[in-house]
Amino acid sequence: MELEQKYYSAAGQHNDTAAETGGFAQGGGPWEDIATEAFFSLTIDPSTKQEFVDRRDGDPRDNVLVETLEILLLQQRTSSSKEATSITFRDQIAALEPDATTNGDALAINKNQMIRALQYTFRKLRRAGLLFLEDDEADLHILLSFESVMKPALLHVLQDHSLGRSIAEIADAILIQERFKFVPLRWIETSLEYLLASRLVVQREESRLFFIRQKN
Repeated sequence: MELEQKYYSAAGQHNDTAAETGGFAQGGGPWEDIATEAFFSLTIDPSTKQEFVDRRDGDPRDNVLVETLEILLLQQRTSSSKEATSITFRDQIAALEPDATTNGDALAINKNQMIRALQYTFRKLRRAGLLFLEDDEADLHILLSFESVMKPALLHVLQDHSLGRSIAEIADAILIQERFKFVPLRWIETSLEYLLASRLVVQREESRLFFIRQKN
């Protein structure tokens, strides 16, 4: 892709970011499709979800992963605020507590399984670029999405740059931020395409530099 080619060829080097420490392998798959749709549309396609949880080499904890993501996406879609939805591990454990009528041994087993499944879920969401641990002490995570997080970040990166910024410069400015460490490069490129389509950003044909669109 254009961003990947320009970003990695810039100065003959690249950052140790999503392409090495997270993100997705080239070619993708059902989980990559789920994560991308979640990031940009706050939805999950039912057929892709079914393909993911039913795959032969799947993890039994994937049901919890997808269900947790769907809960977060619903919270973000129905929120009256434009801020990113927040979640704590403790709250999620409490929400999935086993029935109190379960006997002691079974309760302990169920709770241990649930904790392991949620640990897997949070880890998988962080590595996909969908979740960020914003406050370790408070156990506060935020959901990363285009509208709530990436869009304002890109506009901020372009702000006060009257001469424009190249796609590699934009990628550098985004990926240096801790919250975007695992965001795939192609999400940045697609996000810029969204901003171009919405006419919030323009790109000069000659220089290929990006600018915030000036209001008349």
